[in-house]
Amino acid sequence: MLSHLLVAQLSAAIVVSRASDARDCPDTEHLAARVERITGSPLVAVESAATTLRADFSRAGNAYQAKLQLTGSREGERVLRDESPTCEPLADAVAVATALLLDPASRPPVAREAPEKEPRWLAVWLSGRFGAGAGIVGGPGWMAGGGVETSLGPLTLLEIGAAVMGPQESPLGIGAVEVRLWFLELGVFRSLTGERFKLGPSVQFMAGALQGAGAEYPVTSSASLTWLAMGAGLRADFAVGPRLRLGARSLVVVPARKQSFSVGYVGTAYESSPVAGVADLVLDVRLW
Repeated sequence: MLSHLLVAQLSAAIVVSRASDARDCPDTEHLAARVERITGSPLVAVESAATTLRADFSRAGNAYQAKLQLTGSREGERVLRDESPTCEPLADAVAVATALLLDPASRPPVAREAPEKEPRWLAVWLSGRFGAGAGIVGGPGWMAGGGVETSLGPLTLLEIGAAVMGPQESPLGIGAVEVRLWFLELGVFRSLTGERFKLGPSVQFMAGALQGAGAEYPVTSSASLTWLAMGAGLRADFAVGPRLRLGARSLVVVPARKQSFSVGYVGTAYESSPVAGVADLVLDVRLW
């Protein structure tokens, strides 16, 4: 049984002309054969072609030159030059260019650019903080803490963390009362400026224990009070890299109630301020 392979013809034809000094360039038959090998499809006669490509070979100084002119259903013009000692390299270039002009299907596949990945906005960050507070355990003192932050979209952060305030001594009579604070915090931060540089409001709910201990009194003891507060202020941070952010925040802190530590028969050593403040630097490292 004979099997016949049917190859669709190109509705195109080639016509070649050569100057006297470019006789070593291919004629119509040889150029057509080269093009058919590239396209895998036969050409048609000029009179039945929808598109005709005319290739005029000549010399321009020391270089071979081919002027390609496309007429019919498609039109265009192109000039190729080559300074090789023979016309062979130019003939190859003309055959490839002709195949591409006549048969778009023979074009080599163009690598498509990989689509840009959508930014992964749901991310988890490990946060470290160090700063100072005033009015929380008395006078100004250091504060340090850390926590975990989760990005909810490109502009919103949910914060869960813990912090401690450095102890402050409040002198009273012959001794003093040392006051310290540790607390947990839950907060949210919303950027108003964008994703790379973030600036916007930050709101924190704080809950912890305010601890006081007497020193240098004939009888000493310690006490612990539940401490609740709300904080609100501004936060700013910017991306240093894909996994690192630096920032700062400043909050006004309002305790839920007034608290104090007293020493029996001596008086009140510490009384909380109705309004306090904290400011700290923030370092975020991306975990996921």
